Amino acid sequence: MTDFSPHIQNALTGDCGHAMEDAIAAFNDSDAADLIAALEKPGDMADLEARRAVFVLGRSGHRDGPDAIAAALPRLGEGGKIAALDALGRAGARAQIGRIAEFADDPEPQVRKFAANALARIGGERAQDTLETMMRRDTQEFLRDYAAKQMKKMK
Repeated sequence: MTDFSPHIQNALTGDCGHAMEDAIAAFNDSDAADLIAALEKPGDMADLEARRAVFVLGRSGHRDGPDAIAAALPRLGEGGKIAALDALGRAGARAQIGRIAEFADDPEPQVRKFAANALARIGGERAQDTLETMMRRDTQEFLRDYAAKQMKKMK
């Protein structure tokens, strides 16, 4: 694994949520570069570490965060995808709407749910079209209903 600053290392491997809050508070460009580099290497991080890296990078508000998170999305496990979709939605990452929409068809229902949430947070025509498709075609009734609720939030 990459050599991270102490506060990032604690956030990735510690067992306390305060470590992630501390990492976000102390976050800098060097931390962003290190996390982005680590997320670019498939298999370089354990799933939990990747989830935490996405969380910290997303919550940091760093300008390069959304693009790096979107690029890492296909390589992440279920929990990492959920964290990434949440981060992209919170960031209002309109440039990543196409990547987010891809996960509206993910095999995992919870990933699809977070994709719907991210789409609704960002809004726009592509988001609306994807949510309408989910409302009609998703295999899970709760997700069809959830997509409908997210559509109402957009209006």
